[in-house]
Amino acid sequence: VQAEKLTELLKARFVEGEQGVGSVTAGYRNLVHTTLLGNPLSAMVQLGDIGVSAYRNGFMPTLRALANRTGNKIGVEDLGLDNVIAESVDSFVGTAKLLNEALHYSGFKFADRIGKNTFIRSSLLRGQKQASNPKGLEKLKKMHAANFGDEFDELVMDLRSGEVTDRVKLMLWNELTSYQPVSLS
Repeated sequence: VQAEKLTELLKARFVEGEQGVGSVTAGYRNLVHTTLLGNPLSAMVQLGDIGVSAYRNGFMPTLRALANRTGNKIGVEDLGLDNVIAESVDSFVGTAKLLNEALHYSGFKFADRIGKNTFIRSSLLRGQKQASNPKGLEKLKKMHAANFGDEFDELVMDLRSGEVTDRVKLMLWNELTSYQPVSLS
């Protein structure tokens, strides 16, 4: 019974979840997104991600990340998130160009990038700090040991050394996806 449910879930995500919608539906969806997201008010709301970062990662790490004073330039590009919005748009529908322009000129894309970069960089600062002391290490272990298994100790070493490895990127991806829907999964 559990194997059947697992098969059903995997099929829904990786087979049926990747199917496109018809052009009429895609066009309508693009117009709805244009009106909802393609205005300056939505861009300002998107800046609320900075508050989420401060709540999750602390005020000072968020402030340092926002000012880009982290000593590390990791960001959305490094996690493959630089075109998440663009990829969700059906570019074969005539309304896609309108949506992309609205997201650009309203400042939504800019605000989204600032929010995500701030969250990613402040999460890195928090992780590095946690890896450097026993109390923080317990919190880090509680949060990420199950995801990394045998590689958890290597993750800690990466964080302590300041090296942004694939393990660190995966940790940051997991952190971000806990607070933002950036993938179908």
